[in-house]
Amino acid sequence: MGRAKKGGRPKSAETRSRYLNIRLTEAELARLREKAAGAKLSDFARRRLLGKAVVRPIPEINQLAWEQLARTAATLNQFAHNANLGRLPHH
Repeated sequence: MGRAKKGGRPKSAETRSRYLNIRLTEAELARLREKAAGAKLSDFARRRLLGKAVVRPIPEINQLAWEQLARTAATLNQFAHNANLGRLPHH
């Protein structure tokens, strides 16, 4: 039996073991959630506090369209490859 492939991002050399606890009003929390737009609040807040770019999650509709486009591109590539080898059927 083969080994399972390791997936995902490599582990960071530095772990986040410290925490910051803040208090917000309901309105402030709602505004923070709105600005995070689906991102994890801790990731969003950390990046904003440290002056880093905020990476927003890709909307599901965009992800689905990208996957469909990738499948179509792969099929087109197979046709082009076979055409270059002279293996396309003649009608």
